[in-house]
Amino acid sequence: MLLFRFSALTGNAHRIHYDQPYATGVEGYPGLVVHGPLLAIVMARAAQRVAGGRSLAELAYRLAAPVFAGDVVEVDAVQAAGGVVESVIRDGAGTSLATCQARIR
Repeated sequence: MLLFRFSALTGNAHRIHYDQPYATGVEGYPGLVVHGPLLAIVMARAAQRVAGGRSLAELAYRLAAPVFAGDVVEVDAVQAAGGVVESVIRDGAGTSLATCQARIR
C-alpha cells in the first residue's frame, strides 16, 4: 500500500512500484521495486535522528542496487566530519544498496 500511495503522491505511474503481476511477469523483477526517492527519505530520516532532530540543509544520495518490497534491509547513519551525516541501506549480506550524505543546519 505504501508503494502505491507514494507513486500517487509523486506522480510516478510506473507499474513496477505497485502492480505485482506486472513487475514480476512483464518486467521480470522478483517483486515490487521500492522508489529511489522513498529510500532517500528513509536515509534522510536516519540522518536527522543522528543529528538530534536538527534540520537538513542539503541531501545527496546514490542508488547502487534495487530494493524490492519484502526485502530485509538495514538502515544505518553515522556522524561524519564537517556537519555531515552519512546514511546507508544494506541488504542482509551487508552489501550497500544506497548511500546518502546529509549536511545538517
